[in-house]
Amino acid sequence: MHHVYSFALLIIAIISPQLYQQGHLFWAFRKNAPSTLERRHMPYQFEVKLADKVKNCEDHVLDEQSGWAILSCDFSRDKWNAVMGFYRNHDTTEGGIFLYDYARRHSIDGKLVHVQLMDYPLAGTDFHPLGIHYHAPSQRLLVANNAKAGNRIEVFKLYMDEGVATHIKTIRDVHLPAPNSIHALNEHEFYVTNDHYFTHRQNTMLNHIETLLAIPIAGIHHVDISREEVQVKAVARHPFANGIAQLNDTTWAVSSTSSATVRFYHVDPKSKKWTKKESISLPFFPDNLSVDQEGTLFIAGHPHLLSLKKVVKSRVECNSPEERDTEKCRKMSAPSHVVSWTRDGGVQDIYVDDEFWASTTASRDSEAKMGLVSGLYGDGILVWHE
Repeated sequence: MHHVYSFALLIIAIISPQLYQQGHLFWAFRKNAPSTLERRHMPYQFEVKLADKVKNCEDHVLDEQSGWAILSCDFSRDKWNAVMGFYRNHDTTEGGIFLYDYARRHSIDGKLVHVQLMDYPLAGTDFHPLGIHYHAPSQRLLVANNAKAGNRIEVFKLYMDEGVATHIKTIRDVHLPAPNSIHALNEHEFYVTNDHYFTHRQNTMLNHIETLLAIPIAGIHHVDISREEVQVKAVARHPFANGIAQLNDTTWAVSSTSSATVRFYHVDPKSKKWTKKESISLPFFPDNLSVDQEGTLFIAGHPHLLSLKKVVKSRVECNSPEERDTEKCRKMSAPSHVVSWTRDGGVQDIYVDDEFWASTTASRDSEAKMGLVSGLYGDGILVWHE
């Protein structure tokens, strides 16, 4: 009994500093509730687009050369959110991958194309797209799929002109329990973040402990699909690894949602060894990352997790005709926070508001002087013009 007591004290001593730090973080962010949120914007023109056409677009990437934005939109996230632990039985899925003519090179009114998934058995039944990335030279589209049948990464070849994506491969691996954000290196290699080691479906309690204590047991993996047997290798351990972006030839940024930081790594070009260098703290819980043509890092995330969790649990109810106009549903929102970062200028607010919900990805076309924001929940996408 004495040994058990001593072991318990040791565990408490080890985790107490982390508990204090994380508790302070959540307490500090209480002011970001919708009722007390300090709303502020860059002096740009902001407008919600496609509100009647798409929703729940967790991720997107800009292909500046073609003028298309590739959107990852899971309409069925209202019923199924494997990351945040909300599950309702469903036999079909809606949404998918969309092409949006953000630069208006293909139309005068911002054309939207619902990409048809070819040779893909889960289309319309178990496709829950999350993070995506596009490798233009090879036309490879990589999609993290939080399927009911188990988390996986789907590989497609995207034909933009035809609005078609042909399925090439499904990647499932024991070392990729929770694929979230992806960054392609070439036709056959990519980095992927795992937001958790313990998924919510696997063990709810351990998943919550991993999140609340920001334990670095998940992380970033290098994946090589050039051979018949997929090669997966861990390159860095990282708490709640979410967004990933390449700043230059040797520097990568990865967001840590649970610790409200973005961490920078030096990656040796030859050995591909990852070494943590520094991090920046943020006044919100960061989600996805992107880098524009000028090298500016864009970070989107969630300033008030309690509000987001309320939205997650209410979507089925508040989307029903009977409850949609109730006071509870009308007053509910999930604030967004979008910032840019450069080494010289530091962190600068772009959009802090709850008119557009639950920001997860922000990107900018520096030549077009405009940007896009997509969100985990809510209708449409937010577009800004500078």
